Amino acid sequence: MLLKKIKKNSIFKFLASLKLAVILLVALAAILSVATFYESIYDTKTAQYLVYKSPLFALFLGFLGVNLLCSALMRYPWKKSQTGFVITHLGIIIILIGSLFTMFKGVDGSVALEEGESTTRVMIDEPVLYFGRDLSELVEIPAEYRWNPPKPGKTEYKYPLRNEKDMVAVIDDYYHHAKSETLYVKDNEGIPAVELRLFNQNVDQKIWLTPVLGTMNLGPASLSFTRLPNKKAEAQFREGAKEVGRGLVQLLLNDAPQVVDLDKLNIGEPFPLEHEGATLELVEYLPHATVENDQLISKSPDPHNPAVKLLLKTPQGEQEWLLFALLPELNTRVSNSGENFDASLLYTREENKGDRSLELGLTKQGELLYRVDGKQAKPIAQGDTVKTGWMNLQAELVTYHPKARKEKLMKEVHPKKGKEDKAPGPAIRMSINGLQGGKPFWLERGDIRKMMDDSGKELYIGYGYKTVLLPFTIKLEDFRVGFDPGTQTAATYESDVLVDEQKHTIAMNEPYEGHGYKVFQASFSKSGAGVDVSVFSVANDPGIELKYIGSILLIVGIIIMFYFKPKKRVARGNDTSGAVTP
Repeated sequence: MLLKKIKKNSIFKFLASLKLAVILLVALAAILSVATFYESIYDTKTAQYLVYKSPLFALFLGFLGVNLLCSALMRYPWKKSQTGFVITHLGIIIILIGSLFTMFKGVDGSVALEEGESTTRVMIDEPVLYFGRDLSELVEIPAEYRWNPPKPGKTEYKYPLRNEKDMVAVIDDYYHHAKSETLYVKDNEGIPAVELRLFNQNVDQKIWLTPVLGTMNLGPASLSFTRLPNKKAEAQFREGAKEVGRGLVQLLLNDAPQVVDLDKLNIGEPFPLEHEGATLELVEYLPHATVENDQLISKSPDPHNPAVKLLLKTPQGEQEWLLFALLPELNTRVSNSGENFDASLLYTREENKGDRSLELGLTKQGELLYRVDGKQAKPIAQGDTVKTGWMNLQAELVTYHPKARKEKLMKEVHPKKGKEDKAPGPAIRMSINGLQGGKPFWLERGDIRKMMDDSGKELYIGYGYKTVLLPFTIKLEDFRVGFDPGTQTAATYESDVLVDEQKHTIAMNEPYEGHGYKVFQASFSKSGAGVDVSVFSVANDPGIELKYIGSILLIVGIIIMFYFKPKKRVARGNDTSGAVTP
């Protein structure tokens, strides 16, 4: 009785009408055409935002489902001949419900792992801000600014940081495609920095140098800037390079990098590092290291197997290291005293020191010196120009800051239509009210910044991708690449992984399936240290079963509709009920 009353309602009749169904289907075709157009002109993300994953499209699909449901109920009670019609409508409704589940609950992301690494999270393509005191427990805030970007003086976004009293993150600028540029600005605290301009008839380039950067290689030439901590180091620098250099030590101390030229170190004399209170001392230099009678000695003065013993001291303690330039796998921390602290050292050495090099040195008295190709040093001041002798190149000292801090600036990039996927990623400018005076800084997608609050405690804040917790742990045990014969082109690649301690091999066309997820071998890359990184695509479609069921019902319903119509026509054609044929 209730359904009969509802069927007489004008709204229900409208929702069940064939005209509405035709209008909705035409509108669906138009919407999908627009989405395809945007995807071809811009990118998939644009089409998803404007159409496929938009709330309005979800509402439209829901309205289409209501039309189908009302259309079927309008014909209730159903006749046997309407079986195909009912099953077809039911199949389409179930497909729509499955699609909505996929839209709102599905996961489509990626995981990148080095050998030995494990994770319980998958990264998806949704931008977020994240912050926290511990890198393992970061709070994520949605941060999609592409469609309504903040602009200085017009629009800004404010986010009170949860559990952080009186701290507010303020986003006041955004570039969807941004290219970074690093410069150094004057500051009361900081490190020395110089800006060099290299130019000739074909080249005009500016470069910043600091003591922590070490040597910067520019193809056929190298640039460096270093402190000269005492009279002896200054005298050696002024005299010029007389022999092939000992090499460089790349130092990472409490997450702060620095490159140290071993030629600036004298045996037994502590060399001050940029890290406060830290020094590096050369204990022994072994040009041709070898083992004889269980002792490490230098077999000759020729640098066939260079090795160094170094003593790293900090206010917390000291560490002694043995480093090999040609055999870094033998690098060892020989001893440790006092409190433990995080440090890693790498020894590198290149031949022909002084060949096509421009070196700047800063004396203890604050005087700047330069030398070209290892020759005798001369004074240089801001605004001076030096002839290098390489391809008519000249070097101009544009800027010198005795103390400076690094600052990242961003330039907006406008790629051509259809080239957005190859353009650089987005960047935001933000400041933290209540922390470090609220100075603005830029973050590119993937950056994380460690800051200190007024009490000296660490706070991490970054801009990256949303992560979703997986119901399992995946660990990469081994990664293998097969190359085409005689080339460096990858032909196959596969990974041995542990999923909840069970071993599986994931190859290009052999995904792992479990826990409702599929893990595909997507690609691979190299880390900054040259280590292979296996990249997996991770997908979870909670509506997949409903879409399969709906598709089967749709096909069955169409078959039944085509089956019953011919039978009905045949029955009418064979009717002999006494009608008189004229």
